[in-house]
Amino acid sequence: MKKWLSNNLLLKIFSLLFAGLFWFYLTVEQESELGFPVRIELSGLPSSLVVSDGKIDHATIWLRGVRRKLFNLRSENMTFKVNLKEASEGTFVYPLTEAGIKRIPNVVVEKIVPPVLNLKIEKLVKKRLAVKPKIIGSVPRGYKFVNVTVYPNFIQVRGRRSILQGVKSIYTYPVDISSLTQSSNFEVPVDVNSSELNVTSGPRMIKVRVNVKENIVSKTFPNIPVAVKDLEKKYTVNVNPVSATVEVKGPEILLDNLKPVDIKILVSAKNLPAGMAYKRRAIVEI
Repeated sequence: MKKWLSNNLLLKIFSLLFAGLFWFYLTVEQESELGFPVRIELSGLPSSLVVSDGKIDHATIWLRGVRRKLFNLRSENMTFKVNLKEASEGTFVYPLTEAGIKRIPNVVVEKIVPPVLNLKIEKLVKKRLAVKPKIIGSVPRGYKFVNVTVYPNFIQVRGRRSILQGVKSIYTYPVDISSLTQSSNFEVPVDVNSSELNVTSGPRMIKVRVNVKENIVSKTFPNIPVAVKDLEKKYTVNVNPVSATVEVKGPEILLDNLKPVDIKILVSAKNLPAGMAYKRRAIVEI
């Protein structure tokens, strides 16, 4: 066995290398089909128009040829150039054909996906819109949201006809009032990004004033005892009525913590002779 392997060893190695090279040659010279992403470049569109739908960045082109040739191709060297100089508002149909790219020798274009561009083209229009603040959250308990004002009240924007048709106002970015305990000023941009709009007249930053005040409420406390003050120690006194109802009005945040024990109804007996009945105005102390 060893003798057989050692005989004509050089010839055997050469035969093996030749077989490998022949196989490689057959492989790379064999016809094949490969897909390449080809960039789509749009140009020439008038500034008064915009592509609103159907725009894609790449198409796929399937090429057939010798595999070695295909392997040397680079998709970045292939571009579909679409001239929209003659386009108008509506649907623009543009076929993607092999004439749209540079011809590659000895390579056949099998198909292009998609074969046609269907571009929806719209006119850009200007419109004056009312500015509305977008308020989120609620003021803390004990406070009341009064109103909100903006400046300026109107701005002019530019955008697609289909977007601006029927639109009368535009909102600012959100203003969170969940921690406001006093009136405050904000500067926030108008939200043109969500609608693909551009401000053409007026500031992009809107001044927003949110007015807040304490919430004033009323609270009733029944059966508060009536006490007599300034009474000489040698006297006793009878009071009628012995209790009364007190209604307190003030900031909600304070009244939330007010308890009956915090309230006193006092009647002064200062300099009053004994043995008689008196009507005295009560004083409420909190």
